[in-house]
Amino acid sequence: METSKVAKEPEEHPAARIFPRLSNTALMELAEDIKKHGLRQPITMHEGKILDGRNRWAACRMVAGVEPEVVEYEGDDPVAFVISQNLRRRHLTQSQLAMVALRVEKLLAAEAKVGRPKKGANVGPVSKRSAVGAAEATGVSPTYVKDAKAIAKASPEVAQEVEEGKLSISKAKRDPRVKGKRRAKSSARVPKLPEALLKVRNKTLHLKNTVAVIEEFVESDVLKDQAAHSVVIDFVRLWRVIAAMHADFVDGKKPIVTRMAAA
Repeated sequence: METSKVAKEPEEHPAARIFPRLSNTALMELAEDIKKHGLRQPITMHEGKILDGRNRWAACRMVAGVEPEVVEYEGDDPVAFVISQNLRRRHLTQSQLAMVALRVEKLLAAEAKVGRPKKGANVGPVSKRSAVGAAEATGVSPTYVKDAKAIAKASPEVAQEVEEGKLSISKAKRDPRVKGKRRAKSSARVPKLPEALLKVRNKTLHLKNTVAVIEEFVESDVLKDQAAHSVVIDFVRLWRVIAAMHADFVDGKKPIVTRMAAA
């Protein structure tokens, strides 16, 4: 393998950022090792950018008189190459690898869009295929990757701590910075019971005048949302009260009452 020198400071290839940077302590240890023994493994370049070895490059810059040696990548799958070079070498936890998988997923999705198959091809959604591919490539459970995505969306700060190995996925999910935001988001999706229904329960509004509101609520997506479970329970209880109060109400609307009361 022929090595060479790079005259200027190169950019990083997107795939080079799949794995997190070394901590300052680990980087200093690497620099010390390079000072004593030289650069054992050259830095891999692709399209003029660092593909693998950005930590080694930074460590070389910390050691006076050591110029980074580079080699050119000759394969056709830079993402797979970076994963294969770092997956075992970095000794990351499953939680950290789940965060790595998020970056892999984005890169796979971008690649899939560039090489998108012809319209009508039965290959499934890009996001779904890239998520599965990312989990398989990093050896992480798809559930872990899904949890990592939710954590990163709720709190980038917590996601950073998971990536650094300070928190596990399970602990991060219980972190108030994540749990509080997820709970607030779920609550925001759950509408309050229509005021008209409450008036019906209190006998201040006749059921006939609320049929339209009732039917709209019954057919709405909120009843299909898991986050609305408590609302659905309250709704069914209310319907049972209404059914008892208006047992003589038929007029073509009794089936709704019967259906909800029997739920």
